[in-house]
Amino acid sequence: MAAATLSSLLSKSWEFFVKRIGVIVASSIVVGIIIAVIQFAFASNVRPYAQDAINSTGFDIGRVQELQQRVQRGDMNALQELQKATENAAKNIPQNPQEAAKTLPHNFFRIGAIASVVGIVVGLILFAFQFFILLLVLENKSTKETLERLKSLYLPLLGLAVIAIIVSFIWIPIPGINIVIGIIISSRLILSPIILIKKRDGGIIRSIKQSWELSAGYWGKLIGNLLTVGIIFMIVPGAIASLLKTSSVGSFLLLIISTLFGAFIVIFCTKIAQTILDNPKLGFGHGSRTSSTSSSVAYSIAFEDRISRWFIFRSLWLFIECWVLMVWGLWFIVVSILHFWYMLILGRRSKDLWDAQMHYFRHTNKWKAYLMKLANGRPKFIED
Repeated sequence: MAAATLSSLLSKSWEFFVKRIGVIVASSIVVGIIIAVIQFAFASNVRPYAQDAINSTGFDIGRVQELQQRVQRGDMNALQELQKATENAAKNIPQNPQEAAKTLPHNFFRIGAIASVVGIVVGLILFAFQFFILLLVLENKSTKETLERLKSLYLPLLGLAVIAIIVSFIWIPIPGINIVIGIIISSRLILSPIILIKKRDGGIIRSIKQSWELSAGYWGKLIGNLLTVGIIFMIVPGAIASLLKTSSVGSFLLLIISTLFGAFIVIFCTKIAQTILDNPKLGFGHGSRTSSTSSSVAYSIAFEDRISRWFIFRSLWLFIECWVLMVWGLWFIVVSILHFWYMLILGRRSKDLWDAQMHYFRHTNKWKAYLMKLANGRPKFIED
């Protein structure tokens, strides 16, 4: 059985997405409507309090917006006026502890209301994403059967998500570093929801442990694939958002579109997890994993007498390949930094980090040879 490549994973994910497009779109619309209603109700009740709080400081929002437009046109006097308006508003904020204490109960109420709304919205989104996972894992089940199964799995999967976030991010107190390390750790836990669904008797902790064990040796390829797809699917909704007007209808459409993109990413991640679970000895995304401790960087180029005169347009391929190299290059920098500290602290190399670096090195060398007209065959945009 051949190893699954990034392109094949994307293709299979898209096939399933199209196959269940009706259910996915309907779910996204329902989620969008519920969240929109919650947001509207919340804004209707909280906006008056927020407006009163702003007015009490003498902060004129209309005047501020006018000043901002003048600043954008290069009016430096408007910038000074805006600064004075902000300073005056800051002076009107209660500094006396007794005055601040009077508003404390109201603030607690508002903070509690905000936290409740955020919790409901996050819980609803997680419910939708869990439903998308079950659609793929229980592919032969009907929508009704999938929802019935989700009733008993929602809380375990929610607990799994909370523990995964704690294990991946929260335990590291250093900002920036916790994000990098958290992404690396969380990629190793991508199998845990599938394991929990298929083997519920194992529990949450056991699912996390099994995911960590089964994904050993693949974290570099996991992150490479997930980052590539994640960045692509962050850029596209962002571009769509810039085209939609900032109206209620535009916000609602953007919410549905974002949910659809999120559904595809969830399906893609589930496909990756299934690939590892079904073929634990095979790699994915960049070819199969072997037990060899070496990684050849030799690239044999046979001399070819003939070359098409269309070679003068080869550099145009860079308009496509540059996006791959940009994302992959950023990942290569992260891997190189991690490998540097790994070698400095432990005094030895990491096979996984070394393989990730060598893979990038091989790919860039093939493109160099092609662009220098030393070889005829154009390399793949994303190497297996």
